[in-house]
Amino acid sequence: MDHGGLATFTVVAPKDAVLLTVKVTDSPLILDILADRRGPIRTPEDAEYHNRPDSLETSLSISRQSRPALESGVYHLAVGYLGSELPVVHKHPVKRIPFKVTVSFVRANVTGVLRSGEKTPGRLIAEEGSVRMFAVDIPPGTNVLRIDLDEVESDLDILARYGRPILRNEDAEETAVSGLGRESLVLGADPARPLKSGRWYVNVVHPTDSGSVDFTVYTSFSAEPPAALLAIPPLPLPTDSRKRALYATVEITTDNGSAAGTLVTDDGLVLTNYHVVAEVAENPPEQRPVVVSATLDPRQPPRELFRGRVTAFDKKTDLALIHIDRGFYGQPLPADYRFPAVPLGDPERIEIGDPLCVIGFPFIGGSGGRVSVTLTRGVVSGFEKTPFGTLIKTDAGIGPGNSGGAALNDQWQLIGVPTSENVDPEAVSRMSYIHPLTLLRPTWREKIDKRRNSPPPAEKENKP
Repeated sequence: MDHGGLATFTVVAPKDAVLLTVKVTDSPLILDILADRRGPIRTPEDAEYHNRPDSLETSLSISRQSRPALESGVYHLAVGYLGSELPVVHKHPVKRIPFKVTVSFVRANVTGVLRSGEKTPGRLIAEEGSVRMFAVDIPPGTNVLRIDLDEVESDLDILARYGRPILRNEDAEETAVSGLGRESLVLGADPARPLKSGRWYVNVVHPTDSGSVDFTVYTSFSAEPPAALLAIPPLPLPTDSRKRALYATVEITTDNGSAAGTLVTDDGLVLTNYHVVAEVAENPPEQRPVVVSATLDPRQPPRELFRGRVTAFDKKTDLALIHIDRGFYGQPLPADYRFPAVPLGDPERIEIGDPLCVIGFPFIGGSGGRVSVTLTRGVVSGFEKTPFGTLIKTDAGIGPGNSGGAALNDQWQLIGVPTSENVDPEAVSRMSYIHPLTLLRPTWREKIDKRRNSPPPAEKENKP
């Protein structure tokens, strides 16, 4: 290949391929790989797919989870050195660039048969297409098939189809697709769509298509969740202020995405931003409950354990209260169940230059899938008056996913809710904003204070 040019190839993806991988090796330079299904590639701008190489051995992968997704048929490939200057290797200009290109496919195959009453472990691997295919045989007279995912640390989806394997995600007849890891798919519960007997195919897929993710599949011929999934583990109730703040910060998930919230009472009252729950705040809570995920281990993403309802909200101050009132599957909470509420501080006492920290689940805090609890530090940078009250400015990072979380003083006391960030790309500058507790309506603060009048944490512990 000459410098400045593109070496072009074509490859035919078979119908049952779930992953196409193109590798370039044996080159003295870092080369780009491009691919397009629509036609030959003449310039990099033509390509639907373009890798971002950082080593001499580089690759481009296209899977059924890619955007656009892998399809069967002819793909046009191109390999080239896209640097603007003439490359130099060992002080000698390179005019012709040698390389070796290898194309491989991963083909669909059923990895196991799911059986009612059993749990089946699995693992999704990006290098294998981020999909696992299972079969399940439905005996005549069976009314319901239920598939549950558990022991998962990322966002996974379930796809199902009767009679034929699912090669393309859009071919699925039934789906459970959301930002949750603990997905559930129930077939046959709707009388208008009775369950067909015979063989069904079930795919578990990782939509972010990165890394590896372990999971467990529970299969049952009942509409009710398996008993093993209904147990609600006790949450840690540490007396250490820093650890308590970490465990008191929870993830809030609705159909529109995830952000954060902070437990302010030990009976499950959560403070967050209104914009985090805006699409469910004015709807009947029993129809669209909020999912609350809690941290059991700060090294792992939070686990979907609870559901709650929005009990109060204020659009003007962008604040809301959620009450956790049931388990993730709708089961009642254990008797005397306690949550790790964070102590409340006084925002009126902070001054410019005082240290503070922000806890939440920023999307940038994870390389793929769901994010573990994340803490960033900064100082009180200033204050800004608005029509609805004075906000706290800070240089602590507040990105998407942090909204609704905890802003704490140097005593690990909650002083406000991290809400927004003002970014100026041209000036390479940013400033974050915290809505202080002083913006809470008096009736909200009275409710919180009243419910906080309970025995101290050391006197009340969760029991397994």
